[in-house]
Amino acid sequence: RTASTAGNGLNSHFDLTVHCLAAEPMETVLRVSVQDDVKGGAKDAEHHHERDIAYEALVLDALRPGYRCLPLRSNRLGTRIDMCCIVLHVSISEVPLSLQVARGGSSRSDLAA
Repeated sequence: RTASTAGNGLNSHFDLTVHCLAAEPMETVLRVSVQDDVKGGAKDAEHHHERDIAYEALVLDALRPGYRCLPLRSNRLGTRIDMCCIVLHVSISEVPLSLQVARGGSSRSDLAA
């Protein structure tokens, strides 16, 4: 989750690194979503929640290293939204076996997007 950025509307830029460890990248699904902060009305001034606007889900093994444009889908209909995407920089690396044992898992790959 990234923090909201005021005045950063049409070409929002978030300097965020995400690391994803997966033992089975061919069977692991990554879901990316865009959310809007929704605040309640006058009666419910303190009520606040998030609403999904768009998303995309893909298998980790489908991502290739480099800059990628990830098209987003409508949360309501599940169809692609024209001209709506997130630009990612993907790097993939192997996790050494010694780190896998220390972390308590059997992860094979490390994805930074």
